[in-house]
Amino acid sequence: MVDTSFLPRFFSLALLLLIVWIFTAGKIKYVQFGFFEIAFVLFYLWNVLSCLWAISPSEAMIQSQLVFLSLALFLVISWFCKNPAFENIFIKTHLVILLFSFGLAFYKMSVLEHFDPYRIISISANNNLYAGFLILSLPLAFTGYSVNRGFWKYLSLLVAILATFFMIIIQSRAAYLGLAFAVVLSSILMVTGYKRVFSKANILTGFISLFLLLGGVVLFYSSLDNTRKSYFLSKIPVWQYLRRYEDARVEKLLKMRNAVKAGNTQMPEFDFSETYYENASLRVIFWKKSACLIKSHPVAGIGAGNWRLVVPSCKEPPNPEHTIRNYTYSQPHNEWISILAELGIVGFLLAVCVFFIPLIFVLHRILFRHARPPLAAVFYAAFILGFYLFASFDFPLKRVEHQVILFTLLALVLYACVAIHAV
Repeated sequence: MVDTSFLPRFFSLALLLLIVWIFTAGKIKYVQFGFFEIAFVLFYLWNVLSCLWAISPSEAMIQSQLVFLSLALFLVISWFCKNPAFENIFIKTHLVILLFSFGLAFYKMSVLEHFDPYRIISISANNNLYAGFLILSLPLAFTGYSVNRGFWKYLSLLVAILATFFMIIIQSRAAYLGLAFAVVLSSILMVTGYKRVFSKANILTGFISLFLLLGGVVLFYSSLDNTRKSYFLSKIPVWQYLRRYEDARVEKLLKMRNAVKAGNTQMPEFDFSETYYENASLRVIFWKKSACLIKSHPVAGIGAGNWRLVVPSCKEPPNPEHTIRNYTYSQPHNEWISILAELGIVGFLLAVCVFFIPLIFVLHRILFRHARPPLAAVFYAAFILGFYLFASFDFPLKRVEHQVILFTLLALVLYACVAIHAV
C-alpha cells in the first residue's frame, strides 16, 4: 500500500519510534484521552461505518485504515512527547531524511536532458505532493534552528534554505500560497508575542539565508534554456492561478497541441499541456461536481474513498472540451470538499474537530495568555494552517508521508500547550 520510494523514510521513523519506546517504556504515564482524542476516534469510526452505505466498501476500508494509521501515530507520538528529548530527536532524524530527499532530487535533476518540475520525483509521487511535504517539514527545520546550537543549528538552517529552494523550483502554485500564508502568519505571531527572536544575530542570519536562497534560484534560472525560462517566469504570478477559465484560451491550447502533432517538436509538451490543469478554475469544475454528491447525500456522504467512483454520475457541469475520453480527476483536489462529499456533514464536523481544534487551542494561548507556549508551537501552527490552504487545491491527506508529519506536528502542538498549562 506504500510506494517503495517511501520505505527508507518509514523505516527510519519506525526505528526511531522503537528506540524511544524501549528507552522510555515504564518511565512515564500513558497519554490520557481528552476531547480531541475522543473526536479523533469518532472520526475514524465514522469512516469505518461509511463502508455500510458506500458503493465500494473496500475503498472505504482502505481510507479508514489511513485514518487509523494517523490516529495510532498521534497517540504514540503524544506518549513520546512526555520524554523531553523526543522532539529534538525527531527533528534531527527528519533533517537527515530531508537531506536524503534533496540529494535524490538533485540527482534526478542532473540526469534530465531538460528540466521538468514534474519529473523531479524525490520522495513523493509528483511535484505538488513533494511541495506539501516540504511545507510540513519547514517548521521542524525552523524549530531545529531555534533550539539547537553548533552543527545541528546550522544544519537546520541549511535544510530550511534547501526546502524553500525546492518549493520554488518545482513550481506548485498551491504550495506558493500555503508557504506565503504560513510565513506571514508566523511573522505576525512572533511580532505579537515573541519579539525576543528578532535579535541582531537572527536578523543577520535571515538576510544571509535570503541572499543564499535568491542566489541559488538565480543560478538555477540561468541554467535553463529560453523556453523553460519563460515557463518558469509564467508560474511566478500566483494570482493567475485563480484567473477565470476561458474557452478562448482552451482553443489556443488545442491549436498548440495540434501543431506539435503536426511535427513541431521544438516546444516540449509540458510547456503548454500543463496549462490545461494548472488553472484553479478547472478544479472548480470538479468541486461543482462534488456539490452534486453533497446535495444527494448531505448527512452521511457517499462513503470514504468513493468520490472517484461516484463522481461520473454527476453530469453537470460538463467536463472541459479539451480533456480526452471524458477525463475526470480521481480526487476533487480539495481535501475539505472531499471529506464533505464522502463523509457528509457528520464526518465534516468531526474532521473540523480533528484538524482545527488543536490549532485554535494553540493560537488562543499565543494571543490571549500570558504564559505562552514555546516558539516551536508558532512555527507548527502557522505551517499546518498553510498546509491546510495548500490542501484546498490538492489531496495531500491521501498520502502516508503527509499524515506522518502532520499528526506528529499536531501532537507536538497539543503537548506544548498542555505542558505550559500544567506549569
